[in-house]
Amino acid sequence: MAIDDLDLDPTKFLIEMIEIDRDSFLIELIESISISINFQKQFISGFRGRLFAST
Repeated sequence: MAIDDLDLDPTKFLIEMIEIDRDSFLIELIESISISINFQKQFISGFRGRLFAST
């Protein structure tokens, strides 16, 4: 097997790595956004519960 038979195109390799990196970045971004939204919902509902409990 010659070296030419192997897929050693550095540009293609970089593009694939960037695509993988971008996908994992988007997944982490979506997860962190959903976590912060859930936290805000819990905080607001807890705050409302304390507000009405104190009246």
